[in-house]
Amino acid sequence: MVESSNRFVMALMTLALAMATPGWSAPVQDGGTAGDHSGHDMDHMGRSGKMMHRLEAGDGNLHGKLEPQGELATGQKQKLLLRLTDEHGKPVRAKSVKFVWSMPSMGHDMGTKYALPQKEAGVWRVNYNFPMAGHYRAEAIVKLSDDSQRTLVFELMIP
Repeated sequence: MVESSNRFVMALMTLALAMATPGWSAPVQDGGTAGDHSGHDMDHMGRSGKMMHRLEAGDGNLHGKLEPQGELATGQKQKLLLRLTDEHGKPVRAKSVKFVWSMPSMGHDMGTKYALPQKEAGVWRVNYNFPMAGHYRAEAIVKLSDDSQRTLVFELMIP
């Protein structure tokens, strides 16, 4: 009796822990402009369902939009643009932007890349080669002109 009671308590604790883990119970939500990239039928955790990206992030004062230039795929250099705007939609000038790439399911970073400023104010370019299919997290660490730093988090699913 005690053993089955212990198993029941352990099962409840495991379920509670899993439900408290961000992203475990729900797919990444679209930031408002990312499409379903038709034909892909997985969420960010690889479970069946509609594949979603989170390509917009912000904190009220800084807004970022990540724009892949072409179809996302593995094994080739991908070009992405990051557009930074303020709360009024005006381009934000930053001193630097670096991207820290990770695969949450793998539990480690997949590399850091510095973004290159473009001629257009508030637009940065980053190139990245996705080594395998799966859910990627891109943390854009933005150093603003006043030397403050902000982090914007984007989610991508690479088929």
